[in-house]
Amino acid sequence: MTLKFMTNELGKLYDDIVSYAKSQGMHIFHGVPLIGEEPRNVMLWSESDENWKQFLEVALSEGIKTLILDKEYGQGKHINDVGSITMAWSKDGITYLFSHDEEWFEENQRKDFSL
Repeated sequence: MTLKFMTNELGKLYDDIVSYAKSQGMHIFHGVPLIGEEPRNVMLWSESDENWKQFLEVALSEGIKTLILDKEYGQGKHINDVGSITMAWSKDGITYLFSHDEEWFEENQRKDFSL
């Protein structure tokens, strides 16, 4: 297993999320939540609320034991930096998502889609 040196704050946040989730007895499933073009049973955590710990506390209060967690790295000058974190958990057919992107990552995504 190769560990990348994370130079940005989102990399540290990812480590904090893993540490907190494990300390609360949650299991981490490193994967990508796949959402179709027309998601019907998906609830998105408010983008204005970056409180990731509260997102996990809601999951814990709902009895969730497994957290789906993904991180994406940047490209070019940000190749070793985590640019995006996505967390998800499901209950009763509904998937709950928390996502946080670095500003530079969002800008790169917009550029890639406009090509």
